[in-house]
Amino acid sequence: MHMAFLGQESQWAAEASECAADQDAFWAYHDKLFASQAGENQGAFNKDKLKGFAVELGLEPKAFNDCLDTGKYTQLVQSQSAAAAQLGVHPACAVSIGCGGTARRDRHAIVLRE
Repeated sequence: MHMAFLGQESQWAAEASECAADQDAFWAYHDKLFASQAGENQGAFNKDKLKGFAVELGLEPKAFNDCLDTGKYTQLVQSQSAAAAQLGVHPACAVSIGCGGTARRDRHAIVLRE
């Protein structure tokens, strides 16, 4: 479940991870995003950098760029973020747990800290 709550770059990064998942690279892209953090909305996750990460990871650039530029996953990320907020989930108090090394993003659970 996406929780894009840090502004436009957070939204774009979440969408980009879905575009990477289309090429079976969700986890590699996820790891690249976490390794590349540089503060909230400081340019680390602008669209040009997100596209560059895809190239670095060996993804097919045209498919990735088209996915990101057309907003293929905009609605998905927005609806998941809204659903999390409606449930009272705050990103600082939740962690996503995968179902194993090959789990796709849609097989996660949200676990709340007490």
